[in-house]
Amino acid sequence: MRRGGYLTRPVLRFKGGTALTPLEGFKLGLKPFRGERRVRVYVFSRASTAKSSLEMVENLANGVKGYGGMSSWFNCDLEVEGVVKVQSNEDYVKAAEEVGDVDLVLAFIPDEMSVEYDEDPYMPLKRVLASRGMPSQMIEESTCRYMRANSYVLFNLALSIYSKAGGIPWVLDERTYFDCTIGFDSGGGGVVVTSTFSNPFSFTWTMGSQTVEGLAEAIASSVKPSWGVKTMAIHKDGPIMDWELEAVRRAISKLDRRG
Repeated sequence: MRRGGYLTRPVLRFKGGTALTPLEGFKLGLKPFRGERRVRVYVFSRASTAKSSLEMVENLANGVKGYGGMSSWFNCDLEVEGVVKVQSNEDYVKAAEEVGDVDLVLAFIPDEMSVEYDEDPYMPLKRVLASRGMPSQMIEESTCRYMRANSYVLFNLALSIYSKAGGIPWVLDERTYFDCTIGFDSGGGGVVVTSTFSNPFSFTWTMGSQTVEGLAEAIASSVKPSWGVKTMAIHKDGPIMDWELEAVRRAISKLDRRG
């Protein structure tokens, strides 16, 4: 018989203590669970956002009101190894092919809706950097222009940068008891689903279209009937939309039918 319900928020363990949310932990003065003391980055930006992009990097490193900065909260120095001014899609790709060995590339790119698909550097840039094994963090130019001093935006970017560079901000204070834990997110016309299995420990990921059926099938296809999954947790970081909730219901029904 299938049973389900909502889980309570898990307790997070940092170095030096626990908290219920990431922001609470850092505001309490707790430090990342594990990580490097510095992150070396290259910055890619167009001339129109060159000044504001460097201001945003400065805010990421040293903080603003409501966000303490990577140097204080994360015990990690954000070091800019170089700044590359680009203009066209080809410039972004060329810079990605030639950039030196750093921990991460921080790229300020045009907003998705402001350019044609063929002129959007996001995917070509990600592809080249991924082929070189180099993490990247993309920031849309409107975010840089209007939210470069927003504490919420900066904190979330800092978490992403720190994690992509190999840091572990926190871990769960208690181990989960599920056979399978599935996380998903949606945006930009697509969805991505990651699945972690406890016995034996393994990890998979699946992509789909940003529709109810696309997400439902991505979730359902990430679990094979032969894997013996009896208990499962499904989560999303942030508010869950009505259509996403319907997709989860459909995915569970699909898994039931498949045994």
